[in-house]
Amino acid sequence: MSKYKDDFKKAKEENRLFVEHIGETVDKTLNLINEERSGKQLGLYSRWNGVNRGILKYFRFGDLILIAGASGSGKSYLLNMLEEDFTDTGGINKDFPYEIVVLSFKFEMKATHEVSRNISRYISKSYGYIMSSEWRNEEGEYNSITDEEFQFISDQAEKFKTRNVFYVETAGNLKEMWATRAYMAKEFPKAKFVITLDHSLLSKRLNEKDDNELLANLSKVFNEWKKYFGDLIVVIGQLNGDIEQPIR
Repeated sequence: MSKYKDDFKKAKEENRLFVEHIGETVDKTLNLINEERSGKQLGLYSRWNGVNRGILKYFRFGDLILIAGASGSGKSYLLNMLEEDFTDTGGINKDFPYEIVVLSFKFEMKATHEVSRNISRYISKSYGYIMSSEWRNEEGEYNSITDEEFQFISDQAEKFKTRNVFYVETAGNLKEMWATRAYMAKEFPKAKFVITLDHSLLSKRLNEKDDNELLANLSKVFNEWKKYFGDLIVVIGQLNGDIEQPIR
């Protein structure tokens, strides 16, 4: 464990807040600047060069990013592509020097649905097609993939198994999410973690009285994670109706 984590943990045990002298902060800042100029890859690239430039090169660990959009706007689809990019250690992120683990809280869709969509995109077929549910007007029936097509899909799907992506489908409260993150830290003590949540309001309440308090507490927990664990955190948020109202 790093000195920062040791000192942070000690402060927690003593029921006080962590204190750091500016000199230590300056040293860490200069070390970061020096590492960045060396050309070493310290973050994770996405497939979109415009996005990478917009966030100043790549997604950095210690960042908390919110992707918000209306229902049906493709937020989960976008998140799936980011998860795929972040674990592409043989391609766009081949120069990242650490093991990457994605801990994905899939509180909205079933993980099998997410993987099915990933596979369909990977082999350039529609989700309906690989699920044998694409309607064919000429035949007046749904398609049915052949044994050969299923074998091809299976061969391609095997490639996903090599990626360190772990799904949490059961919605939990913030205490349970904390325990899950701590468990994964013990399982992969040297890895860099990407935490994703789809989506924020589907987390269970603990003592929160409403959604606003839940979101506030969720933000506080994730801020602790990014500082204590050094995680890269990407959260999906759904914009509901009446978004222009002050309470929204």
